[in-house]
Amino acid sequence: MMEIKKNPLNLNSTTLSIRTIPNGFCFALFERYSKNLLYFAQHNFSSLLNQEDELNQIIHQQPILNHSFDEVFWLVDTEKYFLIPSSIFEQESLSHYWQLNFHPLEENESIQYDIIPTSDVVVVYAIDKRLESLFQKRFPNLQSKHKQSIQISSVLKKYRKNGQQLNLFLYEDCFDTILIENGRLILANSYPAKDVNEFLYFLLNIFEQFRLDQYQTELNIHDSSSNAVWINETKKYISNVLVNKDCIAPFDKKFMQSAECIKQITLLNLPLCV
Repeated sequence: MMEIKKNPLNLNSTTLSIRTIPNGFCFALFERYSKNLLYFAQHNFSSLLNQEDELNQIIHQQPILNHSFDEVFWLVDTEKYFLIPSSIFEQESLSHYWQLNFHPLEENESIQYDIIPTSDVVVVYAIDKRLESLFQKRFPNLQSKHKQSIQISSVLKKYRKNGQQLNLFLYEDCFDTILIENGRLILANSYPAKDVNEFLYFLLNIFEQFRLDQYQTELNIHDSSSNAVWINETKKYISNVLVNKDCIAPFDKKFMQSAECIKQITLLNLPLCV
């Protein structure tokens, strides 16, 4: 287990953000109104129990999670999502939208959606019903938010500029893209990329498809994977590259000295984007 906390730790009026990761579970605790980050912890799973049993054990044995929180957000990270304009979105048509984009839902899935208040967009996605049930038993006020929803909100909140700007969120085996033009969302998508060649293939196709200028378009790379090779190769083709390891949430510097904490920038930004 890895943890970083601010002392003294006051648990009154707090917001909890939780996230499942491929080999574990992490969560962050914030002051509800100031949004100051108070606590961050990551638990890595062992191979002795299945994921649900591991999560159940962590949630009930971690003392800080026995507290009652004003707000609880679950950051969902799934490739099964799509965007639809909010002007034509109808909640009763969710199943129809889903079948147009994917195969029918799997038995353990249900459909959720996030309305992005700063853009004419709704993010529709699938969640694991078993994990939802497990979390809701402990946190009755649980709200789910998709990773891309938080990234879109954080980009629009921080980078309202004129002109075109492409934002990349790098992860270990994929990357997310958000293209904005004059403060408006143009593209939000995710791409698999196991190596630098796949990454460059998709990136340069985006530049070609949307007629982005490789010399003028601002490319913001939000690097949570510490992948210097991908970034250095990108600079060979794109001139205006900015690398960010940023968080829009206010917090103590010691939080950003942790590599594991840096990987969870989206989790840390969540309370400011809802």
